[in-house]
Order: sequence, then C-alpha cells, then structure tokens
Amino acid sequence: MKKSQTQPTQTLEHLGFELDTQTMTARLPGKKLRDLRKSIQQLIKQPTSTPRTIQSVIMRIQAATFAIFPARLYTQHLLQLKNHLMKSHPDWDRPHLLSKDSIQELQWWLKNLKQWNGRSLLPSTPEHTLYVDASNTGWGCAYLTQRAHGYWTAQEAQMSINWRELKAAFLALQAFPHLTNTTGERNHSA
Repeated sequence: MKKSQTQPTQTLEHLGFELDTQTMTARLPGKKLRDLRKSIQQLIKQPTSTPRTIQSVIMRIQAATFAIFPARLYTQHLLQLKNHLMKSHPDWDRPHLLSKDSIQELQWWLKNLKQWNGRSLLPSTPEHTLYVDASNTGWGCAYLTQRAHGYWTAQEAQMSINWRELKAAFLALQAFPHLTNTTGERNHSA
C-alpha cells in the first residue's frame, strides 16, 4: 500500500474513504461498498443470526457514516434488537430471529446504499428559509411573503415551550408542504 502520492491527483483513498477534491465529496470505494452490501445480504438471507454477526454489520454501517449521511438513522432497529438480545440472553453467539423492522432496515440499505454513497465535504447552503415561532397562545411561521399561524388548544397551551416549538415547526411544514421532500429521493444537484 502506498503511503504517499507523488503525482497531483483529485481523487485519493484516505482512511478507507475515497476523497474527491473536484466534487468535494467523500465516498466509500467500490470494494468497501461491495463488501458492505455482501454482509447485509448474508444477514438478510440467514433465518437466524447471532448478536455478534448483527453487531458486526452495524459497525460496518456506522463506519461508513462519514461517506453515507443517513447511516445512523437506519441502524436504530438493528441496535435495539442487538441490545434486547444481549439483555435477555447475554450470549454473543446464540442465534436469534431478526425482527421484521431490522429486516426492513437492512432491505433499505440494499436498495439505497449506492444512491446515498457520497457526502459533501462542504456545508450545504439551505435552499429555503422558514421562520417559525411559538408562544403561550399560538404559533406562526413565515416563508418569503407567505404567512401561516394558529392558536393552541387549552391542552396544547399547557405543554412545555420545547413541545410547542417543535409542534410549530411541524405545523409550519404542513402549511408549506412544497418545502419538504416526501418522496424519499435524494437531490443529486451538482
């Protein structure tokens, strides 16, 4: 393995990631991508798996977080399953059935791994700015020249300010649905 690059290059592998200075992205190299995909397929195909095997796949997925943005979002069920198995039967090598949610999570990875491989090294500029606020009596939001607002019910008014702020953000996104990407597709604008 080469420890240095003596010729100018725009793409180089460093710490297991492919760094591209032309597109300013980090991604998993092809071999790592194939190996991760193979590990996930093997876990899905087995009717039972050990917590050790499940943990191994979780760690491979989490190691890819630097290049694959939603890595941590799509390991929650696997982590919950592994933790539950270890609490109820603390044996790393005892086989167990995978939960339905864990299998769905693994299937998401198979379907989306290639599409989500590649993460910008630069902070993104927001496409839209939505201003939201909440008070004791209601909520309001503004997007460009449009406004939306509402009042809390007696029960909602009793909730914590953190709850009301989150609820206001949720209601604001409902008021301006065109600001959300509900298709689950990734925007590949360059």
